[in-house]
Amino acid sequence: MRRQWVERCLALSAPELPLTESIRARALESDGLTPLDALHVACAETAAGHFLTCDDRLVKRYAGKIAVLNPLDFVLSLSQESL
Repeated sequence: MRRQWVERCLALSAPELPLTESIRARALESDGLTPLDALHVACAETAAGHFLTCDDRLVKRYAGKIAVLNPLDFVLSLSQESL
């Protein structure tokens, strides 16, 4: 069941995002994030409204355009919106 749920979630996501100069520039500007975290968040800023991670340090350090949440807080925020 878990695999089927993950496969359904992946089917909803964009399979590939081209790496552009603006994404690279944003990734380089991300103070306090590791280079890979900065790149992931920069891609999410281009293509999504949320970035989900289990990395509490990343959640605390990111101060940008999109919501960076752990999966539980994301589900809770969706629950609050539906009330």
